[in-house]
Amino acid sequence: MRKKTILTLIKEYFFIGLGTFILAFGLHFFFFQNKIASGGVTGLALVVNSIFGISTGLFVAISNFILFALAFIVISGQFGVKSIYATVLLSVFLSYFEKFYPSYTLTKDLILATIFGSAICALGITIIYFYEASTGGTSIIARILTKYCHISYGMSSFIVDAIVTLLAIFAFGVELGLVGLLSVYVTGFIIDKFIEGFNSRKQIMI
Repeated sequence: MRKKTILTLIKEYFFIGLGTFILAFGLHFFFFQNKIASGGVTGLALVVNSIFGISTGLFVAISNFILFALAFIVISGQFGVKSIYATVLLSVFLSYFEKFYPSYTLTKDLILATIFGSAICALGITIIYFYEASTGGTSIIARILTKYCHISYGMSSFIVDAIVTLLAIFAFGVELGLVGLLSVYVTGFIIDKFIEGFNSRKQIMI
């Protein structure tokens, strides 16, 4: 039983790592390089910095500390630990891509970047979600909304990130802000479709 539990944990953390890598790939090569504001705590940090002059790094650190505390208390300790693991890995992968591919993008077309970036990020987020984790930030708020408001994870992600993206228009400009809002909607829609697919497979296996 103990051996089975260890193997299960190794499998879970491996796939959380895989999902995090896929998410980092989509963020760096499609969103970040095209300055697409896709929501999240970082987008909110830019808005706060532009309005109040508060350091983005300080805001992100404080926000994630509060949100991880909520994750431990409101959801579960295991979810909190896995989320910290995924968040650290995401930072590592993004730092790697930033160092070795600082200005490389797979497309400069905003529509293509939005569609393919959203699909890739949605796949990564779904894998992370499937193994009971998150990458911190607003994804924790989305998970809490899903648990207590009984709405889909994709929809809750859209609601939270859409609010941030609308605010981020002040930092990124109207055009990129609207593209970011589109990416948030597409990502949330695809996440729900992927989750439905995973759940269908589980039902068939049963």
